Amino acid sequence: MQTVKRTTVNLKPEIYRRLKRMAVDRDQPLQEIVNEAIDRHLRTTAGKRTASARFPSLRMGKVKGRLTREEIYRDL
Repeated sequence: MQTVKRTTVNLKPEIYRRLKRMAVDRDQPLQEIVNEAIDRHLRTTAGKRTASARFPSLRMGKVKGRLTREEIYRDL
């Protein structure tokens, strides 16, 4: 027997209407439609990495001393 995990997903009203219509047209439960869509998405994006942002390194000058946490937050 396959186990399932329950969760709550907030859908935009238009997406929910389209999913309900698809479920009726296919004579499938909404849960099955959503599971298939998520599974398909996960299989097509598996292993793909998103590009990470690259920021240039900047020269900030020489270290002028160490600050304690109290000194950093003193004037806040």
